[in-house]
Amino acid sequence: MNETIKALKIIYGAMTIGAVVFGLIVFLVCAVSSGSGSDPTAANVSAVKMLSLFVAATSVFTYLNAAMIFKKIVSSVKPGDQSDATFQKIRNAYIIRMAMLEGEAFLGLAVCLVAGVTGVLRSYPIYGLVSMPFIILVVFAVRTFPNQERISRITGQQSSGNFIR
Repeated sequence: MNETIKALKIIYGAMTIGAVVFGLIVFLVCAVSSGSGSDPTAANVSAVKMLSLFVAATSVFTYLNAAMIFKKIVSSVKPGDQSDATFQKIRNAYIIRMAMLEGEAFLGLAVCLVAGVTGVLRSYPIYGLVSMPFIILVVFAVRTFPNQERISRITGQQSSGNFIR
């Protein structure tokens, strides 16, 4: 396997695994946390509601911008070019897109954690949907994990297994 593609896979995988580990921690904390034992206060519910709306709004903005930035960077790749500079552009595009989605996933998980610790999630399970950016990140990472074929499609080359020294 090409060392440069291997490095991109490691970075991509590490970013995904980091989010998954944080997601598991949030899940465990929310599972064992009972809030204060009583119903959450109106202020807590209001705060979680506002944070949830913020996550929803920033998610749309982030997903659209991540796609535009990725497309803009990879569209600057000249068809057939297999230089180191080309791979650097592709690598940067993958990392930037993943970092944007990962940031949104962490934001959603943080709000889910707040909802769980304050007891809002127990009383209003619908606020668990704020973790959707995390689920989207994991599915997206699996579906777009970088490999020789995907990189070759970007450069317009047939997958020959010989992309960049």
